Amino acid sequence: MNILKKYYPVLSLLLCVVLYSCVNLEQKTVLNVDGSGTMLLKYWTHNSNITGEEIAGFGFTEFTVNSNYTSANSEISDEILIDKSDIDTTTTVTLNLKFNDINKLPEAKGFSKVKAEWKKDDESDEMLFTYTLLKDSLNAISPGMSDFKLIHEFEFPGEVIETNGIQSGKIVHWENTIADLTENVFLTARIRPVEQNSCGLFGVELPLFTLFSILLLYRKKS
Repeated sequence: MNILKKYYPVLSLLLCVVLYSCVNLEQKTVLNVDGSGTMLLKYWTHNSNITGEEIAGFGFTEFTVNSNYTSANSEISDEILIDKSDIDTTTTVTLNLKFNDINKLPEAKGFSKVKAEWKKDDESDEMLFTYTLLKDSLNAISPGMSDFKLIHEFEFPGEVIETNGIQSGKIVHWENTIADLTENVFLTARIRPVEQNSCGLFGVELPLFTLFSILLLYRKKS
């Protein structure tokens, strides 16, 4: 009994590692030029893995989900859906998130294992995007980790000039597994942003120009 007590912290840590390894993640993000945006998060695991309210950063109750993804920079914008299915014996959590600055995502506990960077290139007007999945060597080398997916999709506010993901217009898709996390995984893109709130001759200026032209013609006829 004393031996079990002595090694209980180690055993608990190993249990957390194994359980964390069994979570699949799907993340879809719409990013604005100023770094703000919205995100749809979905993650799931087998029911047998859930022995408490949380599996190493992934919450499976409304309270833990709110705690993990709410910060001064981010908030949950809709109802949290927790679907426990007895048919495929999995529990799936789905939530919608708003954030003010993607660079500050790690302020929320749920993003402690990532690093985000959205910045302007000093040599051009283009934006540089890097989303880093921080290495998790202990989980990555465990058996079967290539079966657990880490899917990320970003919709960018402009033309995607270059990326190491799979591109479809303004949307870029990356698919990794936990087995890839023996080192940091970098999701990168270079974007030529579309100027926001720029009306040009197709916004306010066109009606004013038309009105001015009509008044000028009327004055000439008079």
